[in-house]
Amino acid sequence: MTELKRFLARVVATALITLMTFPLMAEESNSATQSESDNDDRVTVLEQDDANESSGVLEEVITTGMRSNRPRTAADSTVPIDVLSGDEFDAFGGTNDLTDNLKALVPSYTATPLTGDGSAFVRPTSLRGTAPDQTLVLVDGKRRHRSALLHFFAPAAGNGAHGVDIGMIPGIAIKRVEVLRDGAASQYGSDAIAGVINFITKDADSGGETFLQYGSSYESEDSIRFGANAGFEAGNGFINVSLEHIDNDAYIRAVQRQSNIDELISLGVDPSLFGADAPFGEAPLLQTWGRPQSDGTRIWVNSAWDLGNDREFYARAGYADTFGRYRFFYRSWDHASLAPLRDMGFTGLPAGYTPFLDGSQEDISLVAGLNGVMGNETSWDVSMGWGRNELDYFLNNTVNTSVGL
Repeated sequence: MTELKRFLARVVATALITLMTFPLMAEESNSATQSESDNDDRVTVLEQDDANESSGVLEEVITTGMRSNRPRTAADSTVPIDVLSGDEFDAFGGTNDLTDNLKALVPSYTATPLTGDGSAFVRPTSLRGTAPDQTLVLVDGKRRHRSALLHFFAPAAGNGAHGVDIGMIPGIAIKRVEVLRDGAASQYGSDAIAGVINFITKDADSGGETFLQYGSSYESEDSIRFGANAGFEAGNGFINVSLEHIDNDAYIRAVQRQSNIDELISLGVDPSLFGADAPFGEAPLLQTWGRPQSDGTRIWVNSAWDLGNDREFYARAGYADTFGRYRFFYRSWDHASLAPLRDMGFTGLPAGYTPFLDGSQEDISLVAGLNGVMGNETSWDVSMGWGRNELDYFLNNTVNTSVGL
């Protein structure tokens, strides 16, 4: 995208935001000991200050502001449970996946940026400072299967962990999230040492919503996120479908390594090679730092049918396909990996090279079951779930001295 196009895009976006801005609505709480007529006689702080300038006493201070129409924490529970609505997730508008939104809304939940190796494709997460596999993750009350990755490039608590990749769930499919911020291993097992996160998905049989989010910087690091949700009637039940797609360029916050440049120039290497040519892949720098490139599509389907006699059949399915690219450290011309080739007289990489790691992930989940209520008001639920996560990652733009030898 040219500089002019990016400038025009920002101008249009600013104009739309300005036109769509609404005044904030404030709520005020009436005192139980005052009548409505008393409320009509209230004055502002400034007016009271003028009237009582001689005495310097304020009779009453009225504070206005915004507050949610429902409490965040369940006050009637004996354990700390936070309940977050889907609207709160939509309002945050993270550019990556559901992990970003949860990290921003739940203080005790952390998620490191996409770092390196396999953790560049499955983010290490933590609830209350524990490992990723010590938090039980549920979707509509059913256990979520784990990712294929064993973290070994994560913060200390996460090394060796085998947790759930919640980034495979489309954010637009979320109706609400329930977070138990307390140990529950005695109830749910050892994977609930830190607590429980239960994602409740949308179940409307009509209506829907869509969104389109775009962001860019002067370095052309574009981020695009699109989502859609729709509900449909299906006889005595419903089918609710959600789709989300992201396409994020890599963030590069690095500078050219001058020491390497000087060394290569002294060896007679053409400085034009320090760009987007083959030795360095798509990056214009010998060594890049920042967020890896990522894109992916996520689909979620929730459905249920009333069978009569207080019985219900339900089925849920999810599919996700994502791709990411992480760049490794720069290998100079005298790197050990090139020694066998140099011994054979190979001089095809005088400027060195920068490998990068590509990762492709596919995630599938299916859950089906029956629930109901018996005559003595006892609830029952029988279900079966299946999940599969496959992560393939491989090194590109590198040298393998065994090929063809």
